[in-house]
Amino acid sequence: MALKNRIMKKIINIPFVLNFVHNFLGANQYKVALYTSVFEGKSGTLLDFGCSYGNTTPGFLNFEYYGVDIDGEAITAAKQKFKNYPHVHFACVDVLRQEYKRNFFDHALFASTSHHLSDEEFKSILDKLLVALKPGGALHFFDIIHRPDDRWTTKLLTKFDQGKHIRTREQTEKVFKNYPVTEMRIFPSPNKFIKLWHFLYIKIVRP
Repeated sequence: MALKNRIMKKIINIPFVLNFVHNFLGANQYKVALYTSVFEGKSGTLLDFGCSYGNTTPGFLNFEYYGVDIDGEAITAAKQKFKNYPHVHFACVDVLRQEYKRNFFDHALFASTSHHLSDEEFKSILDKLLVALKPGGALHFFDIIHRPDDRWTTKLLTKFDQGKHIRTREQTEKVFKNYPVTEMRIFPSPNKFIKLWHFLYIKIVRP
């Protein structure tokens, strides 16, 4: 059974299969609505860290948009998908090993990625993204969290997720304890039969 679960997990996490599953469940649509809801303005320069195939890029087409990801295949596909949008840019970048546009962005989106990172990597990414922001720029963090009231469907989705560091709210708050957090709240999952994750949202404004 353990071998069967590992094989199933690998299949589900093949990028195009994962994207199909997320579209079928409405997860990508849910994320677009969720992420865009916290932006007071709809303009400026935006860094989308961990953009993957650009699944949530359509929600940010009013921005000068820069999507970065370590997955070169995903970036190539995203470039092709948005080739007719001259203000939408994608780059294959490992921000842990190279600096990317210091003091350049009005906004940074760090969404649905931290559960793939250890605490040390998590903090390093936060530091890199804050350096990329202009003073007064805002970092918007979202990620899924474990909660006692998770339904069986949520637990099943979590079981097959590739991320090894899905945290509780309390565990995530510890990572942010030394950062200038200006807002923190929970966005509950839509009340559907196939219930998606609850998301924790945290905002940091760079001094």
